[in-house]
Amino acid sequence: MEFQLLETFLVVSEVRNLTKASSILYKTQPTISNRIQQLEKEVGYALLVREKGRQEIELTPRGKQFLQTAQKIYDLYADLEVQTKTNGLTLQLSSIASLQTPLACLAAKNLLKEEDAHVQIYTYQTEDVARRIQKRKLDLALVSAPEKSEGVDCEHLFTQRYYVVRPCENPSNTIGMISINELDVACEVCQPWDDAFLQWHRTTFHERRARFFVDSYAAMKEFLQSPGYWAVLQESNVYSLRQEAHIDIFRLDYPPPLRICYLLTNHFTDRKIRPLIRRFRELLLEAEFACRIEPQN
Repeated sequence: MEFQLLETFLVVSEVRNLTKASSILYKTQPTISNRIQQLEKEVGYALLVREKGRQEIELTPRGKQFLQTAQKIYDLYADLEVQTKTNGLTLQLSSIASLQTPLACLAAKNLLKEEDAHVQIYTYQTEDVARRIQKRKLDLALVSAPEKSEGVDCEHLFTQRYYVVRPCENPSNTIGMISINELDVACEVCQPWDDAFLQWHRTTFHERRARFFVDSYAAMKEFLQSPGYWAVLQESNVYSLRQEAHIDIFRLDYPPPLRICYLLTNHFTDRKIRPLIRRFRELLLEAEFACRIEPQN
């Protein structure tokens, strides 16, 4: 029983619409229909109810029973993929800029030490990412907001804490505590990490705006090379910055909500690339752990 026949049946069963299934699998509707008919021929009975004018696809009683079997066989294929050769394959991913350095890059470098493969890292707009994953033009994406799209899996992968950093000549070896009342927004270099952070900032500083507003870690680094400024950074960026600049690091007495990293993948991604996706995910979690500046509770 061919993998693509099972995959097509599972997609059709999930979305209950040939147009949507065609979009997810990036195949024409006649191809989808032919695959279902071929599978029905193999199992020896009808899987779908066929009625003129019906918009939503319905499974026959035997189709519903076969769905469980199809899922088990599909999962078995997934288990066997661990042994698939990845030589010459290309992993295409998109990451928001603040997670590229150091996390995505570190995971990618470690992946290439293990695999004879290729990695391409892009920074696409959030609204483009899900569409590209649906069409299999991206294998995975790292984003800071949950995404609900047909055929796209969204996993809450990890969280990061925020810290205040200030340039100094003689940095302390310990992480201190700082009060919101000690921070002057006139000296802040603010990066809009996500909506939850911006809401926290508006509430905490009573709508007062930072004088310097940047949208990249690279730009922020330029401001944090000399004393006089401060910023709120997510933990992995603090880890990188303290290797490049003299900074003091503080916990906030009233910190922003934890920053969440979500991993987006195609629910029915090409099985040849799955071992690379799986290993990159593992290495990304290892990178996140390695870039912590103190243990999480």
